[in-house]
Amino acid sequence: MFKRNRISRLGLNFGLGLGLSLSLWCAPLQAAEKLQVPTPPPAPQMQTLSLTLQEAVLKALENNQGLKLQRYDAPLAALSLAEQQAIFDANIVAQAQTGAESAKRLLGASTEFLDIFSSNDDYSVGVEKNFATGTQMSLSLSTNATNRSLANGVSIQQVSRLGLSFTQALLQGRDPTVNEALIQQATLQSELVGHNLRGFAEALVAETETAFWDYLSAQQQYRLSQLAFRTTQEALDNTRERIAVGRLAGIESITLEAELALQNQSLIATKGALRQRELELLRLINPQAPNTHWSAYQLALKEPVGVPQTQLDDLNTHIDLALKQRPEIKEARVLARQRTLEVVRTRDGLLPVLDIFLTLGKTGYADSFVGSVANLTGNGFDYNTGFRFAYPLGARAAEARYDRAQISEAQQTEALKNLEQQIELDLRRAYLRLTLAQENIAATQTTRRFQQTRFEAEQERYRVGRTNAYQVVLSQRELLEAQVREAESLITYLKELTQFYRFEGTLLQRHGVQFKEGVLQ
Repeated sequence: MFKRNRISRLGLNFGLGLGLSLSLWCAPLQAAEKLQVPTPPPAPQMQTLSLTLQEAVLKALENNQGLKLQRYDAPLAALSLAEQQAIFDANIVAQAQTGAESAKRLLGASTEFLDIFSSNDDYSVGVEKNFATGTQMSLSLSTNATNRSLANGVSIQQVSRLGLSFTQALLQGRDPTVNEALIQQATLQSELVGHNLRGFAEALVAETETAFWDYLSAQQQYRLSQLAFRTTQEALDNTRERIAVGRLAGIESITLEAELALQNQSLIATKGALRQRELELLRLINPQAPNTHWSAYQLALKEPVGVPQTQLDDLNTHIDLALKQRPEIKEARVLARQRTLEVVRTRDGLLPVLDIFLTLGKTGYADSFVGSVANLTGNGFDYNTGFRFAYPLGARAAEARYDRAQISEAQQTEALKNLEQQIELDLRRAYLRLTLAQENIAATQTTRRFQQTRFEAEQERYRVGRTNAYQVVLSQRELLEAQVREAESLITYLKELTQFYRFEGTLLQRHGVQFKEGVLQ
């Protein structure tokens, strides 16, 4: 659907007619031999880090601290899913207890109270399991040892029992979809975490690209300020030489000195902005090196500025893709499925509880444990069956939960429709801004060419004595401002292209980053 073409970077050179040239490539400018121009001094132990745009994006995806924090949500969601799945795990239940009693009792037809001492030891072990069909089953083996001491002797009885218990829900709790709803919701939560992670990663890539272009723009503006400062200084030096030989009045240097002070202020401001943009980009990519802080780097960008050769499809095609690819739309659809499951689960709560149960047992009697177990095949048995019914009068709590779930489901449906409209609006706006940014490139290039011609004409007028150096400097300043606007128009286009791909939901893929099962690859 998309034509992925390599982005070609076009180096743009501007001649100023003074034997000086400005290159928008990232290679540093050669400082003038005659004048020492202020440059950002490297911090102690600063290391140089060379970066292309692709390298910056990959470093951000690997090292960014916010993304590292976001990755913890996936294992936490997996643990929540495992916790819900454990509802249907079998449980081993074991119990042991002992007790004794000393009392006076009447036995049989005797009217005399007898001293009786008795002790009981009970042991049991069994397995219990719940099923998604609303069935509860348990299998247990128990034994009871009773010792009774009378005046005329001691009696010992050992009773062992093998029992099976079965309970089946007939109304509330019978539907497997209802009983597995919490598991399905936990599964959807894991999927939701994956979409959140992808959305965070796409936002991080967009922010990194924007920071990259902002830093490159600040770097270019700083170099233009350096060039303006140098050329103004050269004009001032030339004027002072002419004043010294009597060709110009002394007052001619005052306006140039004021202009030089203004250029110096601009140079200081752009130097500070450059370092600020550098820190912002470093914070995003968070470079990792032993014994080196993330901020102790000086960047050297290797990406030239140029208009990328891209071929976009019809806007409606991009919108259709965004409605499938955007992490936000996938999150909204997952939430809608969760709300539907909640409706199913709370609807079951409106039903009465009607359970049927059956208990079966085989019992063996003897004076020892081994003997009682051996006698389990004998005639001793027991069974118990029946049903249990329960229904709250009014059922207001269950109805409130069900009504709330229905309202939440309807709310999420409307939220999904609203999000679809917002995604379309985002993409249409981004497309419009991208188109305008592309048109603005041509406009700023035209303005820069006219300013170049005007500057050269002003130089010629100065050469023949029809104007002064200050007018040349002013013309040069306007040319530099036009060059800044042209460079900014290129940067703006690149940033708008980034946002367009982000709103489309394809920014990660365009950097060759795949996202499978909640993991960035």
